[in-house]
Amino acid sequence: MKKQMSRKKRNVLDKKNIVIATLAVAVGAMAIGYAAFATTLNINGTATIVGEWDVEITGIEFSGTGQAKDGTGTTYNSTTATFDCELYAPGDACEYTITVENQGTVKAALDSIALSPSSTNAEYIDMEVTAQPSANDILAVGGTHTVKIKSTYEDFGSNPAPATGTARTLSSGTLIYKQAAN
Repeated sequence: MKKQMSRKKRNVLDKKNIVIATLAVAVGAMAIGYAAFATTLNINGTATIVGEWDVEITGIEFSGTGQAKDGTGTTYNSTTATFDCELYAPGDACEYTITVENQGTVKAALDSIALSPSSTNAEYIDMEVTAQPSANDILAVGGTHTVKIKSTYEDFGSNPAPATGTARTLSSGTLIYKQAAN
């Protein structure tokens, strides 16, 4: 009987060993499968801006009221216009029409205008923007905007302007444009 028990035990042990070996192989296969599917996935991309920014002042025209004259210092570059205006009597005014053109490939919008007045008899000069694009007005590619800036020789009642002499304004206006939203 001892031999039979030993066979039974052996059969049970053999079956257990087969089950353990099978489970070990299955766990190993699952580990290999997990490793194969649990790799790091790298995604690389590149974004390129292809637009060209080129918004600039392309012209300036003078218009005078009364005895006002355009001086010799009226100039402009791509972002700044400088006005040289001679005013002789109250009521005289110089108005400059500035043309801005979008020569780039990106739509633009006027963000702000910075005026820098510098005048003799400055207390008698009123400088203002009289026309400009609205806040939502887009400067399309190839399009133009106009901005008008006016300097007026004022007579402020309690501080009257001198009867003789010239008020001269050599002022500048800087136009700040930004990229327009689609």
